[in-house]
Amino acid sequence: MAMNWKGPEALKKIQNESVQRLEGACMFIRGKARQNISRAQPTRLYHHRAAEDGTKGTSYRVGLSPSQPGEYPKKVSGRLRLSVTYEVNDVTMEARVGTNIPYGKMLELGTPRMLARPWLLPTIIFNNVALVRHFGIGRPV
Repeated sequence: MAMNWKGPEALKKIQNESVQRLEGACMFIRGKARQNISRAQPTRLYHHRAAEDGTKGTSYRVGLSPSQPGEYPKKVSGRLRLSVTYEVNDVTMEARVGTNIPYGKMLELGTPRMLARPWLLPTIIFNNVALVRHFGIGRPV
């Protein structure tokens, strides 16, 4: 009886399944993070008039009831929520969830003038069991 080795095909199936699980886990965490940073707050719109030299006026929105240190940040414009994204590297089997907006990192880690309002790490920690159960990603805590 001849044996037929299917190692490369099996390895490719495992890799494809792993990439699908990573992508699923990333989409799950992205969705949960977006939920966590969607709490509304009252805001006020400030306008700067155009200067006499012809430069345009600007406007910006400010939250009137910001989150407390340690809480998920509250939404002002929704820009952070919309910017949360993910990427999966199918060669190294690494995945990242995050944002490219600088204040996303400032909220997560804090600054010398502001205590942290972490939003991503608590989302991952709180949903760790679901990640293991649904995607086989990570270890239960």
